[in-house]
Amino acid sequence: EESLKLEPDRLAALINLVLVANGATEEAKQKQWALAAIPKYEKHLKLFPDDENKRVNHALLLHFAGCDEDARAAARKLDDLRDGFSLYNTACLHCMLKDFASGLAAFRKAIEAGFRDVRSLKSFLEEEDDGIASLKGTPEWEATRELVEKLEHESAETNNG
Repeated sequence: EESLKLEPDRLAALINLVLVANGATEEAKQKQWALAAIPKYEKHLKLFPDDENKRVNHALLLHFAGCDEDARAAARKLDDLRDGFSLYNTACLHCMLKDFASGLAAFRKAIEAGFRDVRSLKSFLEEEDDGIASLKGTPEWEATRELVEKLEHESAETNNG
């Protein structure tokens, strides 16, 4: 919070405050900071509409502010992303919004785009809180699990040899 007194338009500080409040289950602060951040992100996106990371963060902020319909509408506009990290965060957003099929599709696109954080990938597939594990046993989930296991094996081989 102190850093925002020095730089009130610092987008990274704003999203981090929201994420920390979310992790601490401080819903009032989460909503307060999300609502403060949304217009600043909108201003940034008017100037830089192709900033994939900020587009995803904007949609996340809408969710954290309690504006889930707006977050869903923003999430639907993220199907043109190319960055693996942004796609991974989009997958997480879809799951927060209980759209697990879209979450799994964005998750696979993140892997195809080069996202290789195996710990995050494995954690995502097992996440009960957001419900993606509710797709366990479906052909799509099983194929994705196999892909993650293959990446984990490749990562272990690279690190060991």
